[in-house]
Amino acid sequence: EEKEFARRLDIPTVDYIYVEEDTNVEITKPYLMKTVRFGYDGKGQKKISSSEEVEPYTLLEEFVKLDKEISVVAVKDKDEINNILYRSKVPTTATKEQESLAIEYTKRILSNFDYYGVLTVEFFISEGKVIFNEIAPRVHNSGHITMQSATKSQFRAHIEAICGLKVGK
Repeated sequence: EEKEFARRLDIPTVDYIYVEEDTNVEITKPYLMKTVRFGYDGKGQKKISSSEEVEPYTLLEEFVKLDKEISVVAVKDKDEINNILYRSKVPTTATKEQESLAIEYTKRILSNFDYYGVLTVEFFISEGKVIFNEIAPRVHNSGHITMQSATKSQFRAHIEAICGLKVGK
């Protein structure tokens, strides 16, 4: 559903196949098989390359060359969308164009999503292209740095937003 949502907003995603009960899916190239429930930080993921490995209730994502992964941590309150994490370069960097595109995609998602609070959107950078990976509608480990490096932590911003307060900078 997340990937379909991103595609409706003209945000690129990896090619994928959603598998329900019928695992009779033709696999001709490597895929990353992800569970659709209770998976996180690599848990519930497995690289597969044959039809025999397909399991029910999974998402098969085309295996792409991964240059890096980036994320945008933002907060939406009752009035506006604020980017609360300017930049964290641990351990890689994105180009200015990639960064701008990821922020634009995140704003597009928040503008079309009935959600208030901190939200992180993860992106792959593959052969220079910014590709949507997933939404984490919550405070996120990518924003933990705000506890010691920002005027307001992501935790405080999240509470303010869900309580209907204006978050500000």
